[in-house]
Amino acid sequence: VEGVYKVKGLGDVLSGRVEQGVLKPGEAVMIAPTHVPKVNPCEASAFTIEMQHQPVEKALPGDIVSVNLKGLEHTNMPRAGDVLVHQKDTQLTGTKTFDANLYVLPLSDEIRVGTSLIVLMRCGRAAGKVSAIKWKIAPGEGRTENPESIERRGAACCTIELETALACDTRNVCEPTSRVAFMANDQPVMFGSIMFK
Repeated sequence: VEGVYKVKGLGDVLSGRVEQGVLKPGEAVMIAPTHVPKVNPCEASAFTIEMQHQPVEKALPGDIVSVNLKGLEHTNMPRAGDVLVHQKDTQLTGTKTFDANLYVLPLSDEIRVGTSLIVLMRCGRAAGKVSAIKWKIAPGEGRTENPESIERRGAACCTIELETALACDTRNVCEPTSRVAFMANDQPVMFGSIMFK
């Protein structure tokens, strides 16, 4: 979901890119991670789908569409960065902890366990921190298990903890929703992809 709009005469409209699967009008959907079953539901039905202001019968991967939703609870509206999924698909949910293979950019400072970061996934963002570094590969040093820090231009596998859940998937399931970037002090410091959640 890239945008959430209220359109006079239509109602609630979400815009964004279809990453995988097919969406057709009339299908029941939920919005992750805003949707929490039996606690805070965020479910609706796709009423109409438009691409470039023209109605379409279905949305395919790669399409940038607007979806008119009916049945949303106005007390729990979706936000930019959420992911629209079929109600029968229970695999894609919000997560607060994940392991990612990462590359530290040349201009960034040393990354240590406990470093606070802003985590960016697709259109979503959340505050987070590095809770563990499983291994790293430093230029000219080779692989080191359980290091204290990662130097610039190094690669590593880190466990990241988020303050707010974000919808994501692992790289082997859906590569576009596994991409992640990190910022600290308003500068990009790392990027990579989610391997386990």
